[in-house]
Amino acid sequence: QYPNRFSEKQFARHRLIKSLHARSFVYRKIAKFLNEKGIKTEKGFVWKSNYVYSVLKRYEERQMKVVSLN
Repeated sequence: QYPNRFSEKQFARHRLIKSLHARSFVYRKIAKFLNEKGIKTEKGFVWKSNYVYSVLKRYEERQMKVVSLN
């Protein structure tokens, strides 16, 4: 496992969040959607808007690290 890569579960969660965001869902609405579907955060918590933002931001940061390492 590489330190700058998501697990499959994290990547699937990111894809879902990104697709909702692309459909003009705001962070709060994405968090509500995930909670209604019973999808928990990586640590097992309910979603909050700042967690949604962090998932999108962290993915971009990790991608930049992977690119810079190559």
